This record gives sequence, structure tokens and C-alpha cells, in this order.
Amino acid sequence: MLVCCLPVELKNRELNGRLLLAAALAARGVGALLGSKRAVRDALRRFPHTAVFDKGLVPEAHFYEKLKAIGTAVLSLDEEGGGFSEKTLEDFVLPRYGPEATPFVDLFFMWGPAQARRVIEAYPAASEEKVIISGNPRFDLLREPYSAFHAPEIESIRNRYGRFVLVNTNFSWANHFLGYRKGILGLEGWSEAQARGPYTYFKEVLARFVGAVERIAQSFPSLNVVVRPHPAEDTSTYEKAFADRRNVFVVYEGNVQKWILAAAALIHHDCSTGIEAVIAERPTFSYSPISDERYVQDLAVAVSELATSENELLRQVEEYVIGDRTVPTTVHEERTRLITRWLAYDRGPAAETIARSVVNHRDRLIASSQPTGGGTDQSAPSEGSPLGRLVGKLQSRFADRQMHRLTQKKMPGISIEEVEGKLSRLRDVAPGFAEVRAEKIAKDGFLFTRG
Repeated sequence: MLVCCLPVELKNRELNGRLLLAAALAARGVGALLGSKRAVRDALRRFPHTAVFDKGLVPEAHFYEKLKAIGTAVLSLDEEGGGFSEKTLEDFVLPRYGPEATPFVDLFFMWGPAQARRVIEAYPAASEEKVIISGNPRFDLLREPYSAFHAPEIESIRNRYGRFVLVNTNFSWANHFLGYRKGILGLEGWSEAQARGPYTYFKEVLARFVGAVERIAQSFPSLNVVVRPHPAEDTSTYEKAFADRRNVFVVYEGNVQKWILAAAALIHHDCSTGIEAVIAERPTFSYSPISDERYVQDLAVAVSELATSENELLRQVEEYVIGDRTVPTTVHEERTRLITRWLAYDRGPAAETIARSVVNHRDRLIASSQPTGGGTDQSAPSEGSPLGRLVGKLQSRFADRQMHRLTQKKMPGISIEEVEGKLSRLRDVAPGFAEVRAEKIAKDGFLFTRG
């Protein structure tokens, strides 16, 4: 049996989508190992035929030579593969593939047609027959039938916070939980020359957002505001700023999608969650009191209602949230058209497309998973190898308690009860998963099979 390995690094962002993909694979008779990067690494030699879903290609041929030597196929599904602008596509997405890595990849699953086109143009090894425009499974959970997966959590959130506006921040440049020098210059590795511009920009944006939230809370006392910081941000910045506001709550809890679906509207600056909110058909506002094209995701802004001042933002909240105004159909259709160039969510569920493609190429993937015998060491990649460094990159810094806090925030562990609960909810909304079962086979590692 072919077993596809699905590593999870940022639990709140990735777990639900990868669990959906694991269930879709298992429903078609393909085993799926879902778990932490360590659990996946340790399981590579446990099964005779494996295919690893790489979360982002590593620009080192040795990494893939080692994988091929121990016997595994390589599938690319980049969790950072959106891009959402020509500039980001060229500067950020394309370099994540590269001429060193692409010859080792058996199938490329791309978020949308724009990314697929450029990867095919840039890298000869990424031939058209290997590149599949699939979308990303985590976006499946924003649309029917899978959006009902979130129903129990949506009800719980609304019971706790009532009618609320969700404010998503992504200002770690100016509000890193380790601070500017230790976080941006140290951990992130940016030079002072590189960091000074975005730091100055986002410091101003953050201050404007704090002011805007204050105005909303004051102007609409019966409306709650939930501020959800980026995981790399210092949440205490917001907790201190809104300590005296009884209708403002600072919360970083669980996957953002349930919060989007529970919210009356979303406010962001240029965050990709704005795109998710549009897909979920929620009123979405981009608050941009200042804007610099060097630091802004164009698409997230383009598909949102733009507010360049506090007064404009308050008017939008009053119209769409208090007054229940809806986005005109023609406007929503145009925004959908813009998104589908970068995210192929209009082609059917990504999990189904990917699972179907794996089944169609199963014989080739099994053949590709035969050990090549290259090199003298055919053990699973260790912590000193490129794959091990993916697992252990942050572990070497665990002596730093603050660094450990971030690691725990990103991947606090996965329990079998959590996996079974999510799988049960998937069965409720998708009868095709009725025979899918999950078994814990390692710490933070779970095997999905059919029957």
C-alpha cells in the first residue's frame, strides 16, 4: 500500500486541511500518515512505499537524494505557495522551488493557474504532466459541503462573544514577540538595512489599528471586537492597549476559519485571511490608512472593501455589520474572478483533486518510492541532515524559553481524541469518509486507512 506522509508544522493553520486530505486519500485506498514533522521523519522507513507531501521545497539536492535513497516519492504542496501578486510570485514563491529541488519532485500540486504557469516556465523539470492545478485543501473548509465541519465551534464562539467583528493583525515586523533586535534581526535573520523599512511601516500601521479598534469599540458598544494577533506577534501589546475596553477581546485560539465563519465581518490590513473571508462570503474590510506597495499583498486588499481612514472604516462597519448590508453579487463575482487566478477553489475541492491525482499516478509513485541505494547511509534523514534540520531547526534554540513558547504555539501537539473528533465531524458532512479510520502510531503521528 502506498502511504502518503503529511507533515504539520503550524497546527492552527494546517491541521484541518491536511486532515481533510488524509481522509480523502484514505477513502480512495491510499494510506495517509498525518503528524508532526518528527513523526513523519521517524516513519519514513516504517512503510515499504511512501510519498512525502513536502510543505515547501528545500533548495538542496542532497535533501532529496537522501529521500530517494531510503525510498520515497516526493509530492510538492507548498503551504506558502499562494503568492497572490506578480511581485510575490517572482520574489518569494518561485525561489521556493528552484533548479536543485524540482528534478526530484514526482508531482507538483499548485494553488492556482498563475503559480503553475510560472513554475512550468521557470523550471524544465516541472513539466506540464507533473503540474496539477489543485488549490489548497485548507480552503475547502470554507465552502459547502465542508464548511459545516466548523458548525459546533462556530456555535461555541458565538455563545462566548455574541455578534462580533474579527480583526486579524499580521504586524510581527513591529510587534515580534521577541522584540525587534532579538526577533527580527536575530531569529528571522534580517539585516538592519532590510528590516528598518518594514519595521517603520508596520509600526505606524499597528498604531493606526489600535486607534481604529478603540473607535469601533466606543462607537458600537453593543458590538464585540475580537483581535486575533499573528502567532509571531506579542499579544500583550494588544492586551495592554484594550485592557479598559469591555467589548474588545484579544484571542489566538484554534484555526482562523472558524473565527471568520463565526464573525459578522473581518478587518485586516493586507492579510491572506481577507481572501479567506471573501471565499466564506463575509464582509471584508482592508483598513489601509497608509500603504506601501513594497510591503502589501495586493490581492487581499483588492478583494476587500477599502477604508483609508477611521471614519470610512466606521461607516463600513455601520453599514455592513450594524445595518446588515450585503456585498452586491456583481462585486462578489468580480472578487471571485480575481482570487481564482491565484487559488483554484472554483474547480472543486482541492482535497478531492489531489487524492484523485495520487490514485491516478499510484503505480508511478510506488515505482518512484523504491530505494535507489545512493550513498552509504540509507537511514531516515537525521537531525544533522537537511530533513533533520527541517525538524530540528528550532530545537537547537530551545534553551531560549521565549523561542520554546513560539514553537509550542505553532505545534503544541496532536491527540488521538482531537483527530477522531475532527474525523467524526468530516464524516457528518461528507458520507464518503464513513469507512475512514485513524490510528495513533507514534507521538503526534496518525495513520489514516479505509475500513
